[in-house]
Amino acid sequence: SKQEMKSEGIELVLVVDVSESMQADDLRPSRLEQAKVDLNKLVDLLTGHKIGLVAFAGSSTVLSPLTNDPSSLKLFIDSLSTSSVSTQGTNFTEALQDAKSAFEHGGVEKDEHTSVTRAILILSDGEDHEKGAIENAQKLASEGIRIFSIAYGTEKGAPIPQRDMLGYLRGYKKD
Repeated sequence: SKQEMKSEGIELVLVVDVSESMQADDLRPSRLEQAKVDLNKLVDLLTGHKIGLVAFAGSSTVLSPLTNDPSSLKLFIDSLSTSSVSTQGTNFTEALQDAKSAFEHGGVEKDEHTSVTRAILILSDGEDHEKGAIENAQKLASEGIRIFSIAYGTEKGAPIPQRDMLGYLRGYKKD
C-alpha cells in the first residue's frame, strides 16, 4: 500500500577552515581542535537531520555528503587536519560552492510539495585571501540558503606553531 509521510528537519553543511592559521593555540589546544569538539557536540544535538562536511583552505573538498548518520560524520570531523585539502590559504568562495554542490547531490529534491530548510555553518578564524565570497554568499542567501558563522581565535591573535613528526614544538611559522 501507499502511505504518505511527512518528514521535518534541516539540511546543514558544515564548512570548516583547515588552513594553517587554525593551528594557532590562542584557543587550547588549537583553534581547529576546539572547532572539532564543538562540531561533535552539535552533531549529537542534531540527530535526525541531514548534515554534510566540507573542509577548506586554499582549495576545498566535500569530506562527507549529506547524511543522517552521526557516527560516520563524527569520524570525518575527527579526521580534520591541515592536510585535509591540497592547497593552503583561505578561499571562502570555493568552500561555499562545494557546500551548494553538497545540497544538490545529496539533498531532498524541492518541488511544490516539499519544503526544505538549508543552512551552511562556517567555522573559521575569518582570514580570507580571495575575492568574491560576499557576492557568492549573497547569491546563496537569495536562493533560500541560510549562512551562519562561528569565529575561532582571539582579538590579540597568536603565532602558528611548527611541530615535528612527534608533535614537539620546533618554533613558529614566519611570514
